[in-house]
Amino acid sequence: MSIFQILSKEEEQKFISPPKFDSFAKNYFFKLNNEVLEIITEMKSDSNKILFILMFGYFKVSNRFFEINQDDENGLYVFNRNNFKEFDLSKISSRTIQRYKHIIKL
Repeated sequence: MSIFQILSKEEEQKFISPPKFDSFAKNYFFKLNNEVLEIITEMKSDSNKILFILMFGYFKVSNRFFEINQDDENGLYVFNRNNFKEFDLSKISSRTIQRYKHIIKL
């Protein structure tokens, strides 16, 4: 029995990678509305805030969640735009990420 390859390797990589945005799209998808501001003000760590904003923006554009890396270019944009002090994904547990996904889906 053979396995069908629906996507090429390049297409597969593009599918699983977070979207690339121009400056206008970054401003639109990572804009903090009142709902997001209310949620992130309760968070203690800047890293958690940045991760939540990235997850929210990516979900807003694609209705999917992506694996976010420390060197995510959109993370740098969110970091600088909101004057955060640190961004260290290694400090965020997988349970926290699952909780953020649940909040965003609501």
